[in-house]
Amino acid sequence: MPPHGLKNDAHARTIASAIEIGRPVNLPKALRSLAFMNGVVEEVTDDEILEHRAMVARWGFGCEPASAASVAGLRNCWMRG
Repeated sequence: MPPHGLKNDAHARTIASAIEIGRPVNLPKALRSLAFMNGVVEEVTDDEILEHRAMVARWGFGCEPASAASVAGLRNCWMRG
């Protein structure tokens, strides 16, 4: 396994094409930032992405699926306390 702990053969399958990238160019930088900020990574389903995209739209804002994934992840973290 690579030093960052992610499998090289991992492939996301999601409606959020902007986060479906198998090997992001800035992965090392993102992982350093995640560690430095004591961040978390949250997995969400396509259904959750669609639900939260619609929720944002109800407030009159456009929201592409990758951004809705962030909203869905935040809600999941909040619900867990």
